[in-house]
Amino acid sequence: MSAPVLTEGDVHLWHVPAGPLGVPELLAEDERARAAALRVAARRQRYTAVRAALRHVLHGYLRRSPQAIAFAYGPHGKPALDARHAASGIAFSVSHGRDHAVIAVTRAPALGVDFECVVDDGPRMLVVAERIFCEREAAGLRALPREQLGRGFTTVWTRKEAYVKALGRGLTLPLADFEVSTRFGAPALVRSAACDPVGCWAMAESGSVSGHLCTVARAGEAPLRLHEFSVTSLRIW
Repeated sequence: MSAPVLTEGDVHLWHVPAGPLGVPELLAEDERARAAALRVAARRQRYTAVRAALRHVLHGYLRRSPQAIAFAYGPHGKPALDARHAASGIAFSVSHGRDHAVIAVTRAPALGVDFECVVDDGPRMLVVAERIFCEREAAGLRALPREQLGRGFTTVWTRKEAYVKALGRGLTLPLADFEVSTRFGAPALVRSAACDPVGCWAMAESGSVSGHLCTVARAGEAPLRLHEFSVTSLRIW
C-alpha cells in the first residue's frame, strides 16, 4: 500500500510503538553492524525495529522496496536519502524515545524532529536551563509557575533539538547560540540564530502521546500541517 499523499507544507509524523517490529533482514550491512554494536538487548531491538519501520515508511513514498532504499550520512551522522533518491524531494528525521519513536517525513530541504518525555523535576531542569539555554529562554522559564516548569523545559528543549537536528548539527551547535519561543500552547518559533544557512523555518508540535512532547522543524515559508499515523495501521509491511 502506498503512503498518504504528501503535499507542500505537510509533515507526516509516523509513530513507532514499542514491540518486536524489526525485521533484521531488511537492514543494510552497516545498519546490522550498528545494531550488533549495541550491548543492551533492548536498545538493539529498538534500533532494529525503528530502522525497519523507517525503511517501510519510506518505501510507501519512494515506491521502492524497503531493502533497495539507500542512505547517506552528514558530517555529524544525520541520515538522509542517498543522491539516487534526490528526485523525490523527500526529507525525513527520526527521534527515539524510551519505548516509542517517531519518524517525520516531508518535502523540504531540511527537517528535524524531537520527541521527549515531559520531565517531572522542573526546578532541577530550570538550573540546567540557566546553564545551557540563552538568557531570554531561561527568563521565560523562570516566569512559569513551579508546576509548569517541567512542561516548559521540555517545550523549549524539543524546539531547540528539532532545529539543530534539521540543520544536521546535533549538539555540536551550542544551545545558547540561538533562541526559540518558550511558551507552550503558543506558536513555536526560531527567533534568532547566528550562522543559520536556511533562515526561514516553520514549526509544529504534538502532544498526542500521553506524557510526551514532539516538535517538528521544517525549512521553508509554507505553513506546516502535521498529520499523524501509526506504522501498525497501514498494510505497507
